[in-house]
Amino acid sequence: TKIDFLERQSMDANRRRETLATERAGLDVATLAEAMETLALEHETKRAGLDALAELLDSKKAALLEIQEQQRQQQAELADVRKATQAAKGRMASLEALQHAALGQEKSGALEWIKTQGLADLPRLGEVLEVEPGWETAVETVLGHLLEAVVHNDAGSLREALAQLGQGRAAVVDVATGDVDAPAGSLAAKVRGPRAVLALLAPIHAVDALDSNEAAAARARLRHGEALIDRAGVWEGPGWLRFNKSGEAQSGALAREREINELKQHITQLGQREQALVEGQHAHRDALLVAEQHREDAQRTLYLAHRSVSEMGGQLQSQKGRLETAQARLAALDVELSQLSQAMESGQGEVREARGRLEVATERMGDLEAQRQTLENERRQFTEQRETARLSAREARDAAHQLALALEAQRTRVNALNQSLSRLRGQQGQLAARRDELAAQLQDGDAPIHTLDGERQLMLEQRLVAEKDLAAARGNL
Repeated sequence: TKIDFLERQSMDANRRRETLATERAGLDVATLAEAMETLALEHETKRAGLDALAELLDSKKAALLEIQEQQRQQQAELADVRKATQAAKGRMASLEALQHAALGQEKSGALEWIKTQGLADLPRLGEVLEVEPGWETAVETVLGHLLEAVVHNDAGSLREALAQLGQGRAAVVDVATGDVDAPAGSLAAKVRGPRAVLALLAPIHAVDALDSNEAAAARARLRHGEALIDRAGVWEGPGWLRFNKSGEAQSGALAREREINELKQHITQLGQREQALVEGQHAHRDALLVAEQHREDAQRTLYLAHRSVSEMGGQLQSQKGRLETAQARLAALDVELSQLSQAMESGQGEVREARGRLEVATERMGDLEAQRQTLENERRQFTEQRETARLSAREARDAAHQLALALEAQRTRVNALNQSLSRLRGQQGQLAARRDELAAQLQDGDAPIHTLDGERQLMLEQRLVAEKDLAAARGNL
């Protein structure tokens, strides 16, 4: 009944309210809010530390770039040094080839004699002389082929061997050096080398130019055996002049030797610089590895910090979502509890109203009981009449079904008779054809005529019987 329904509904609402009240008591929104604030503070602290880590990474990258730039500069300088070394070595090889030719160390007539005496590895005079820059031509003019002389520890010991020289030109100079009484303005003062050579150059006064006042004063002081020479190699003595522009190999040998020595020093310096650069490259390579490791460490630390901040941000969003869900659920519970209270009050009112209507209805039930008995009798009569009508209708349906079966049987019979008639008509056509054939045969004799007439008569009778049957069937239809 409605009262039972309303009471069950009220009980369900009461149980639902108790369940919601229990759920509401279990929602600790304050604890969730406090946890979210703690997470937010920690997240903000870690996010603030990302800037310091990013600056540290930038500094490591800058240090790495600086080392790489220094390494590139050193590589470029190393390439330049090596290029300069190759150029200097090439230049020195060319100069040494010219110098060997100039000093008779290649293809000279006395070369075999020098090798035989074991002097081939000894230096030549042109290689050991040190001449003040600008006076090379003057010294070469005075010494001439003597520049090819072998510098030996004891030149006097080779007198007999030198006499055995069959062809060519050979000279030997003592290697001994020492103080030589050479005037300050003499050519010997411009040269450092073996003492015997300095003694040859001591009587020659060196002047910048023969047409200068200095040359005139020196010329006036010349003694026997002395001479003048200028930077250009013009050699002047009492009553004679000498100037050599032959272009022989010895020309420029001293300047070439000085350039060779300078190139050797330069190559040595370049080699030292190359070694220093190579060592610097190794040091930079090690520093580069360390800087790259520092950069990787800083980058990894920043990545882990970003990841931690991101994870904590996710936790913060999750905690925020839980808090918002709890707050929304709390609000929904309050609304639902309020609605349940209203619904329960409304249901109780409806129960009271329903009970009142039930009492009124109970009082009316006694009055309506007699009317119910009368209506029940009428209902029973109507039920019997309905059953009788249903039986009559069922019999009528059965009769109609039998008639339909008979009609279908008659239709089947008519169809069979129509088929028989069609066959008879076909036979009649055949008989007509046979008759015509027999008429054609009459010319040959009258014997078959009587036979054919009998057959025709029989067929006509059969046709009459069939037509009667057909007429009867049609009448039945």
